[in-house]
Amino acid sequence: MGKRIKKNNELKISIDGSRTMPYAAEIEKSVLATMISDTQCIDRVLSLINDERIFYSEANQKIFRVIRDFAALQNSADLSLAIVMEKLRERNELDDIGGLPYLIELSKMVESSEKIESMCKILIEKHMAREIIQHSLYIASKGYDGTVNVFDLLNEAEAGFFEISENKFKKNYLSLSEIVPKTIENIDRIRSSEVPGIPTGYSTLNVLTGGFQKSDLIIIAARPGIGKTAFGISLALNIAKNDKSVGFFSLEMKAEQIVIRLLSQESKIDVARLRTGRFSKQEEPDLTKAIRSLTKMQIFIDDTPAISLHELRAKARRMILENKVEIIFVDYLQLMQGPANAESREREISYISRGLKALAKELDIPIVALAQLNRQVEIRQTKRPMLSDLRESGAIEQDADIVCFLHRPDLYSKKSDEGIEEDNPFNPKPMEVIIAKQRNGPTGTIDFVFLPNYTRFEEKSTHDFRQIVTSKEVIVEHYEELPPNEKTAGNHNASLPEGPPF
Repeated sequence: MGKRIKKNNELKISIDGSRTMPYAAEIEKSVLATMISDTQCIDRVLSLINDERIFYSEANQKIFRVIRDFAALQNSADLSLAIVMEKLRERNELDDIGGLPYLIELSKMVESSEKIESMCKILIEKHMAREIIQHSLYIASKGYDGTVNVFDLLNEAEAGFFEISENKFKKNYLSLSEIVPKTIENIDRIRSSEVPGIPTGYSTLNVLTGGFQKSDLIIIAARPGIGKTAFGISLALNIAKNDKSVGFFSLEMKAEQIVIRLLSQESKIDVARLRTGRFSKQEEPDLTKAIRSLTKMQIFIDDTPAISLHELRAKARRMILENKVEIIFVDYLQLMQGPANAESREREISYISRGLKALAKELDIPIVALAQLNRQVEIRQTKRPMLSDLRESGAIEQDADIVCFLHRPDLYSKKSDEGIEEDNPFNPKPMEVIIAKQRNGPTGTIDFVFLPNYTRFEEKSTHDFRQIVTSKEVIVEHYEELPPNEKTAGNHNASLPEGPPF
């Protein structure tokens, strides 16, 4: 399909026998000549080009490597054409590039240093075009193989094109004159909004975190069975209710199971009865209302098991392009597939964690990754989770901007009397959301209530207020009409807020 030929020291790939890959021979020579002639250009070029393959000619690739390696070890101002020739001779590559005549020809191609960046950008564009062609040929050749799964091939195609797009030129640094105006603009936007980031739907969590911020990696970790998936789904639902578009990658549960939980949370119909279809006639209107509400929300679910980082990146990018997704959830991190050549499970998780943080920065959206805690929390006397409990890798703690733990004190409370009646599994459960790390804010603990019937989370203040409203048969709008002693009924340790907390 593609034939590789070599002519005049330049590698060419013929596609149909007459066409060659896109490249800019004269500009390649001009960039190298200008770097040698005006050594102040070396750093400017290296900030844009760090891969010799951006040069199409093998001769030019070898010359670029010499310049790059010299600048890394010595003062780049000392570079000269004679030194380049000597270094090529030491590497036995002088004859390969065409000898002294080629270097003399190169020296005549010097351009103004003012043009160096624009010339580099042209070379990068040509390189990207070649990469697109090569990847397309590779995908096409695999497409002719009838044994290849077409959906795997599609994912591989998307991942490859996404990697190519990552190589697009961009400055590696910004001056304060560029950063300060953008920062002031961002501060003004924050001051005019109630929650600077993406609202979580939980008022106290919003106060502590300011919402989920762009480019942040948020880890929500717990032992199995505590409710991390339920909490993730609750967050996703709350965010979608605020007219935000949400992407949810479920590696553990099928999309239909996620939807059952969403319907239960929204309709307040017992999740077990929804799953078995045994809800009552009286509950049908609530279910219909929940269905109408959910179908209007922008929640996009991908339930691919054991998804790789490359796959997730490609799919997340497509979600953003097609549906303007503003936040991504991953349930859960340890189920992702790492590189096949990873030396250990710890290295594999480190790779995934680091990749998720890089992806959050690259896409400029928050990524919420659920994670499992190791068994240490069960063994030691103090059952409250700690950062060291993050399973299989300390890199998760390092990479995350926010680490939240879910903790249920009632699970570990000791029964002093034998034969004590077990707690009803459908009763509301006290839950602590522990912010153990926050790179740009305070840490702390928030009291939540977990409602197992609906796999729903509520802040304790909100739950207590609803209980009072329900018991007194009043509505939220009439909150101020409650007598003072009834505002604190059932909660003797803390007073309720002056207004409804939701």
